[in-house]
Amino acid sequence: MDTSDVFFTISIQGEHLDPIDVSEATGLFPTKSYTKGNPKGNSNAIATHGLWEWRSPIKSESIRNHLMHLKDKLTGDINLSSVKFIEHAFIDILILSKKEHGKEYKIDLDVDSINILKKIGLPVELTYGVFD
Repeated sequence: MDTSDVFFTISIQGEHLDPIDVSEATGLFPTKSYTKGNPKGNSNAIATHGLWEWRSPIKSESIRNHLMHLKDKLTGDINLSSVKFIEHAFIDILILSKKEHGKEYKIDLDVDSINILKKIGLPVELTYGVFD
């Protein structure tokens, strides 16, 4: 990890959620998905709910770069209103920074980034961690 890294994930969950419905509504292929009653990926654990997650594959220190990558992937508007059984849906932005004495830590979102977040229409969970 460099001095800071940003990780960007869209997460949609629901007990009876069908990930195929989410892919059709978003036009995105999930990084991780499963349905209730089926194995969670390559593990022997059985899913107790449905999950659809898309993680940005790029390595970047910028939220904007992740959002521009997502914008390039989107073929149209995201319309999750047609997807049944969504119980929890959010954008997870995790920022990890290396502690540097006297450094000011700030998060900048330009207008383009805000407009992309608005277009997605999901709440954002933002976590900022500083480590030694």
